[in-house]
Amino acid sequence: MMRSDDLVMLYSGPDQVDYAYLSPETAGVYQNKHGSFQHRSLVGKAFGTRIRASNSDGWVDALAPTPELWASAVRHRTQIVHQLDAAVVCFELGVRRSSVCAEAGTGSGAMTGALSRSCGSVHTYEFNEARATAAQGEFERNGLTNVTVRHCDVCEEGFRDLDVDSVDAVFLDLPEPWRALPHALRVAKPGARIATYSPCVEQVHRTRDALSTCLDLRTLEVRQRDFVVKDVLLETGLAPPAKRRKDYQNEDDAPRRYANCAFLAWF
Repeated sequence: MMRSDDLVMLYSGPDQVDYAYLSPETAGVYQNKHGSFQHRSLVGKAFGTRIRASNSDGWVDALAPTPELWASAVRHRTQIVHQLDAAVVCFELGVRRSSVCAEAGTGSGAMTGALSRSCGSVHTYEFNEARATAAQGEFERNGLTNVTVRHCDVCEEGFRDLDVDSVDAVFLDLPEPWRALPHALRVAKPGARIATYSPCVEQVHRTRDALSTCLDLRTLEVRQRDFVVKDVLLETGLAPPAKRRKDYQNEDDAPRRYANCAFLAWF
């Protein structure tokens, strides 16, 4: 049931996800190209309800927040870790509800949200003070009570306030992850896993060289390919061939192409 001050994800299409904090007391209104939606029309309804616009035939689906939906809607302060990569990272790190995880490079907080759901506690570090402050405010308002944000450059200062051999997993999303590796190895428990996320293969080489004494190094690239499944009627020879359609009538019909996002490395 949606209540005042709740975070609600507003879905109006595959690439149209937004969010709002309900404020019916101040006559809050959410507006997009589909129309205006009064916050009071959401309060008291169950998550998953389709809400009709007050001034048009438009609609939005009011959904409960998840890390995936938040990653689709959050304002990008930096490039984010995309959903498919985040899923692989959480799986390969082997994290569970009892795990303690350290993350360096909070950025927009999308990956932090995914780790928060999978781990018992997350210690995330961001060297940019404005980004750290913004992320902390969002985590607190979104109810991520198991996340601790620290403004700190881990490459210079290490993982501040974490003891030696105290974390089960480390995730590094940094321009120069190899500089943070000595600090990551210091706080990681024996047998812990460390993952780095790098958009350039040159970064992967530098990281690998810094780990020449480690075992079980793996690097992979995760790719996604979507398919549009629909019925197609073949034309007979009785009619002239139809002209090739240049514009897609519906964005769902358009083929989606995904470029390389980043390389993932584990050890």
